[in-house]
Amino acid sequence: MTSGQHSVSPTPWIAPPSLADVPALDVIFIEGFVGHTVIGIHETELHRAQPLVIDVHAGLARAHACDTDHTSYLSINHQGQFPAVTLSFNLAPGVALGDAVAAIQKTAATIRMPGAIQGTFQGTAQAFQASLKTAPYLILAALLAVYIILGVLYESYIHPLTILSTLPSAGVGALLMLMLFHFDLSVVGLIGIILLIGIVKKNGIMMVDFAIHAERAEHLSPEAAIRRACLLRFRPIMMTTMAALLGALPLMLGRGTGSELRQPLGYTMVGGLILSQILTLFTTPVIYLYLDRLVVRWARKHPQAPGTGMQPAPQAVS
Repeated sequence: MTSGQHSVSPTPWIAPPSLADVPALDVIFIEGFVGHTVIGIHETELHRAQPLVIDVHAGLARAHACDTDHTSYLSINHQGQFPAVTLSFNLAPGVALGDAVAAIQKTAATIRMPGAIQGTFQGTAQAFQASLKTAPYLILAALLAVYIILGVLYESYIHPLTILSTLPSAGVGALLMLMLFHFDLSVVGLIGIILLIGIVKKNGIMMVDFAIHAERAEHLSPEAAIRRACLLRFRPIMMTTMAALLGALPLMLGRGTGSELRQPLGYTMVGGLILSQILTLFTTPVIYLYLDRLVVRWARKHPQAPGTGMQPAPQAVS
């Protein structure tokens, strides 16, 4: 053995079998890493049918044969700290993403995978699940914001509920339209429902705003005030609804690149506007009168209670 002056990089050296045929190479010397020593490997180690690898481990050099009869992984994918395997899938024509997710979850429960194996969705399916989890909170926050703004505007806790009563019919109409034309409730469909919250409530605002002003300024009875509001606000309500409805038709009927993304939005808006327009013209006056009577009864029992926004109005004289 001799001493070395420098160390080499820990890269394995592969000795081809052809070196065994060279008589002059009786001994091969490889530099070590402990004390700069050189360790000799005799040529008899090279008489192998397989390639040899000179490996350095814990400061010692040794020769071993490569196993070329088996295969192994080139890389192992991880998600977080755990090994992961990705299984991709495409949707068949006419199949909704929600149905595919439900089918996969049902299959995973049926095959009874070990507890150490956990399955999660990635990509579009993950975004779909996340949207379904957060959509109720998003809609609730939008309704709460609308209620607070209308309560401040009309100085009442009750009449904002009259205006918000127009929204359930819009949501039902949007869902019925999606089901009728075989669309799933996607993220775009949820955006359409949130848009309907802002569009549909204007029917109730037009009628309730006029009725409250007539009761306070002209001292009309609730029945006379809401009837007059319906007669005078019918044309503006129809004009604004038709404008929004016709504006959504290109989204619903459009064809071409990206139309499959826009169509759920158009169908949601058209269905919600049609059903809400038919129902709110009849239900809003009824709800207005019912809640007004609740306010009157509450005011009689609690004369000093603030926040009703109404004083009992005298009956109109015919």
